[in-house]
Amino acid sequence: MKEPEELSIYEYWQTKSRTFPRSVAVIEEHMKRIRARLRDGFTATQLRQAVDVACWDRFYTEQGYHKQPDVIFRSAARIDRLLSMREREASRPVPL
Repeated sequence: MKEPEELSIYEYWQTKSRTFPRSVAVIEEHMKRIRARLRDGFTATQLRQAVDVACWDRFYTEQGYHKQPDVIFRSAARIDRLLSMREREASRPVPL
């Protein structure tokens, strides 16, 4: 049975990426990666923020990686990288 937290993260990714896999095996593989990142200590909010970055970052969108949760949730290092990209973007001054 899928936990509500991991399911909500997965549904968030589906909504943001507009990608809706149908294969149960593929979905379960994606959910394994989400569970692993939750076990690594990331919060659901942090994982959603990583999805947000992947969906607006030029490299991720041009390569189609924002539609691949196995890429987004690949490792703790990947999540850290995405979150640091978010922090860098937030710290930039707003142009006038």
